[in-house]
Amino acid sequence: PFRFCLRCRTSYEQARGSDFAKLAKLPAEGRSSAMSLVTASIVRTLKDFPKEELDNEARKFLAFVDNRQDASLQAGHFNDFVQVTQLRGALRRALENAPDGLTDEIVARRVTEELGLEMTDFARNPGAKYSQRDEAWRALREVTGYRLYLDLERGWRVTMPNLEQTGLLRIEYRDLLEVAADAEAWHGCHHLLRDDDPKHRQEVASALLDELRRNLAIDVEYLSEDGFDQVRRLSAQQLREPWSLP
Repeated sequence: PFRFCLRCRTSYEQARGSDFAKLAKLPAEGRSSAMSLVTASIVRTLKDFPKEELDNEARKFLAFVDNRQDASLQAGHFNDFVQVTQLRGALRRALENAPDGLTDEIVARRVTEELGLEMTDFARNPGAKYSQRDEAWRALREVTGYRLYLDLERGWRVTMPNLEQTGLLRIEYRDLLEVAADAEAWHGCHHLLRDDDPKHRQEVASALLDELRRNLAIDVEYLSEDGFDQVRRLSAQQLREPWSLP
């Protein structure tokens, strides 16, 4: 089994599983991935047509398959493709508008704003007013926050690496530099850490935290059992597919 990459310095602790997901490059694709990209390109082209050449009723794309199972697979793959792309695009725009970076407290709200959705796009009751309207927006923010954290994991999407893997997102840890330089904080630790250079100590700590985070070993409410139940209930009450949690 492929355990460690000397080039990207990524370790793989799972002995079982396919090595394809570890070694495949971006051009590796299956029928579903190819179909999603071709479909997205055609839809984008249809949207760019002037109104006098093609009216809105004619801007449709039909795909034909030979069985229901294939149709269901492709529809699910394309819905996932579109939603992941929307979420990552909104995160990238939010980062571009925040030169100093985004913290955990505000990232879900900023990304939700950048999604540019209307109530009719996501709400189970689009005509809701007052507190019900606020609840619908809160549900969308909570689901967005949950999905942002979930997307930090190095997942099964071989041809859709997350923003961190593509170099568009860098995650840093608050106060890590100060903690690494604080000699008193390292008393009682192994002598290699206690006597280490603060800069190298920061590198080691950062690598460990990165590994934990990419495996979602994070103390965050979205990923706790109670926190997830709350998000799921809000989602079921206020959101409709595809924005509600399955």
